[in-house]
Amino acid sequence: MIKLTKTEKTIQLLCGTVGSGKTTLVLEKSINLLLNGANVVIAVHSIATMEEKKEELKNLIKLHTTSDKKELLDNIYTVKSDLNSSYVSESFKAVVKEKNHNHIGKCIFVCSASLIKFNFEEMNKKKDILFIDDESNSFKTDLLASARGFEIDRILKCFKYVKSNETEHGAVFSLLKVNPAFNSAVNTDRYELLNIFNPLILKIKKCMNKGTSADIQLIALKGKVRDSYDLYLTTLLSPKIADSFASVVWIGDEVDNNLNVQLWKKSDIKFKRNIVKNHRYNFSNRDISFFSIGGSTRVGTTKFTTNDAIKNDLAAIIVKKFKNQHKNCLVSLNTKNKASTLTNKLEKHFNLNILSTITKGSNKYTENTLIICAGSNRPNDHILKLNELIYGLTTEEQLAQSEYNNYFQTAIRGSLRDTNNNSKAVIIFPDDKVAHYVQKRFKDEFNIFIEVEALCAELTSKIFNKKPGRKVRIVKKDGSSLSVNERQRLKRRRADFGKEKIKSLIDKIDGGINEFLLLNKKQTMVMLKDFDQN
Repeated sequence: MIKLTKTEKTIQLLCGTVGSGKTTLVLEKSINLLLNGANVVIAVHSIATMEEKKEELKNLIKLHTTSDKKELLDNIYTVKSDLNSSYVSESFKAVVKEKNHNHIGKCIFVCSASLIKFNFEEMNKKKDILFIDDESNSFKTDLLASARGFEIDRILKCFKYVKSNETEHGAVFSLLKVNPAFNSAVNTDRYELLNIFNPLILKIKKCMNKGTSADIQLIALKGKVRDSYDLYLTTLLSPKIADSFASVVWIGDEVDNNLNVQLWKKSDIKFKRNIVKNHRYNFSNRDISFFSIGGSTRVGTTKFTTNDAIKNDLAAIIVKKFKNQHKNCLVSLNTKNKASTLTNKLEKHFNLNILSTITKGSNKYTENTLIICAGSNRPNDHILKLNELIYGLTTEEQLAQSEYNNYFQTAIRGSLRDTNNNSKAVIIFPDDKVAHYVQKRFKDEFNIFIEVEALCAELTSKIFNKKPGRKVRIVKKDGSSLSVNERQRLKRRRADFGKEKIKSLIDKIDGGINEFLLLNKKQTMVMLKDFDQN
């Protein structure tokens, strides 16, 4: 499998579910480490989270019994990422080298994605600690170019490498160092085809020369044409960075399933696993309901989101079923704050909050008693194949972190997170498989079994029994195609009133699409009303 630089260090895994207090535990531990002169690097998944955790640490310091509060507060730093990676690396180096006027260590907050840009040679191997908090994503993968097999062989002549993985989808080459004959290989006129890829080769070399915190891999993913490949340059957080710290601690919910932790385990690193037990939640007296929109589908294929008519039906069912019991509603979508047909309908009846599908660190939504998981974190098949090559993990293993766990996280972001809130909580999941995964997690984590109910059998039937078919090209009465403006008008009508109603109306009008396109929105409403009465 994947071969990475080995390390003799033991990596610690701190596992705790949402709200178990694992991050607070890390911050409290950090204060004691700082007082003992150790430097602490805390990597979080976003700049917003970085600022939030920095303020939380400051508040904990103010509550601490030590007399060195001012010195501790003065030794908290943030190093933010920048488009210029050398800038963020130099900023980190400057903070580490900055002289202390006391015995207290530095606490440095960074974004997890920036870790591959840093050189940790200045760290104290016997005292300093690296915490990686709630990082669920892979590090960086760049699409370089398309190439054929023999061209890839010529590119690889510039580097010392190991073919570290190979599947039906392609191959992975772990790049160890630049070949001593690199310059002559690049500049020679003998390899005309190789010279076409000079910019790509120089980019790889530059990436390899940046530092010691990344393992560099060249990925050749098979294309559709015979002997064609898409080339990717992957920079992964290397387990050898553990040699620069006294300890590296990965933190998270189901942290064992973290893609990077899985990768490090293939390097024969020893892991010590600690669990933070969740004593905060007691759901035995809470009224909690789980609903599935229906069916046993491929996880992540939330088919109802692809059809405006079904979105309208879904919104109508939710409004009818829950509007009298719930005022505040949280909808998890693929793009944060992006409106949709579903949310446009719901916001007329609920105080609506829209959240992305990755909810880590989102703790401000505890007033929401109705949670709707209307998005998907499932990577597309292309990414799944690429990740299988990089991490050596099956689709199901990848989804354990990128898909299933995020639904569980979303379920607890609302009123369940508030231990003083006794209101009825309702969580709606896209399909049965997701709902039963979360059901099992609640049984394992909180010792409570919650039945999964079908949201609406009629809606389920409409979603999952619809036969796939070829799209019908709509033309006007004279046989000509719709103009761009006409297509946009038709699209808006479908979004407003539902595809099925609009299709039925067009079929009923004598002039068909020609007559329909002459209607304004108000006329369409009137005709649909008359149509419904008939």
